[in-house]
Amino acid sequence: MMFSIGFVFTATFFVFPGEVVAVKYAGTVGLNGLSKAGWWPVILLTAFQIGDTTGRSLPAVFTCLTRQLVPWASFARLVFIPLWIVAARGIAVVSSDPWTLVLMLIFALTNGYVSTLSFAYAPRLVEPADREKVGFLMGLVLQVGIACGSALSLALS
Repeated sequence: MMFSIGFVFTATFFVFPGEVVAVKYAGTVGLNGLSKAGWWPVILLTAFQIGDTTGRSLPAVFTCLTRQLVPWASFARLVFIPLWIVAARGIAVVSSDPWTLVLMLIFALTNGYVSTLSFAYAPRLVEPADREKVGFLMGLVLQVGIACGSALSLALS
């Protein structure tokens, strides 16, 4: 689970917010003022916050990933890295505004959902006396994941 936590946040901060705010409004929705006023990045960041919060709340309602699948789900989130990179570069396949919003919502939902499940499952894997130490280590791994993702993001730009 420690791997999952670090990997989720490394993958997230590799492209968020740097590549995400570089995605240009394509005008496929017909609201051309979004680009001129600078609202498109704000809308994408807001969509991330909504999706991430929803993803963090979902495990309280249902859990579709078992403890064994959470590391695979965190690894599967790598697919978002090239998608955001090509979206930021304006490649035709992903230059549709509705597609960009859907991509953001799925990216954010999986970020919140997989990270919350990782934090929920990790303490259950150790003896009750060691859960406090695991909690500390999970926080440390989260911070290392954020730092690694941010460093990779700087290398990308």
